[in-house]
Amino acid sequence: MALRPVSLQVTSSTTIEISFNKDLSNLIAVDNFDILSVSGINDSISIEEVFASGTSVILTTRPHNQENLYTITLKDGTNKFSANDGDRLVNDDISRVLYFVGFDSFNPVRDRMLLSVPKTYSIEGSLVKNLISNNAEELYTIQKNIGEVLSDNYISIRSENEQRIRSSGAKDRLANENAYMVEYVSRYRNGENLIFGEILANSSSPVPSQRVISDFPISLQQTLKTETFTFSNLEKNISGYLLNLSSNNVIKLESLVVTKAATEECEEASYEYNIDRFKYSILDNRYDPDRA
Repeated sequence: MALRPVSLQVTSSTTIEISFNKDLSNLIAVDNFDILSVSGINDSISIEEVFASGTSVILTTRPHNQENLYTITLKDGTNKFSANDGDRLVNDDISRVLYFVGFDSFNPVRDRMLLSVPKTYSIEGSLVKNLISNNAEELYTIQKNIGEVLSDNYISIRSENEQRIRSSGAKDRLANENAYMVEYVSRYRNGENLIFGEILANSSSPVPSQRVISDFPISLQQTLKTETFTFSNLEKNISGYLLNLSSNNVIKLESLVVTKAATEECEEASYEYNIDRFKYSILDNRYDPDRA
């Protein structure tokens, strides 16, 4: 049975979930998708991250515009668009080109009005919802205009450590209207202690390549991670083997150990790849130019 999509759900202005009829390959990546605007407001939307798990794939994108019509094209990239058992995505326009409408913008007035509708009624896509949405948009616009008039006193007042929670829409509003400059945006409040750990550049460093200080830059956001591969999951080309890692923004390879499983004829054996002698390749060798 060929692989095909069965449903698409826009869960927020930056998240899209697509379900399929079979478990997906874990090699599906960003270059297997394209998102284009049909309405002409934006030419395209960049995809930041792709996470495939079971029969579903979640796309994290740049914010899309409210009620704008888009298409998602499922295609073959560096890796084929396939199921976990190797079945390819069916090659027809219905299965490879999907349509969706941009997520509704944030409107607390509309949300409160919709919550007052009895649960026995389904108003999704109905004239009732359109009427509520149109009136709520007018009321919310008036509420924002009132806030602008109240703040329109031509006196600059600094607002510090204003906490905002991201809404599901593409845009968010500050607590006070007429803001004309944003000086600082962070996940943490200004003045909080942001030191959560330490990076060692001496013989005690858990990162082997940093036990001796070198001229290369060191990333202050680096973390050390271990991954395990089976030989069947490696891609072989003319230059060697290609490792598709689960994490993005990999900056260097610290060690590689090849383990042969035990058989009736021999015991388990391990071999550590000599990175200093045989080198390795990476898209950007800025943090490890001597070995990559």
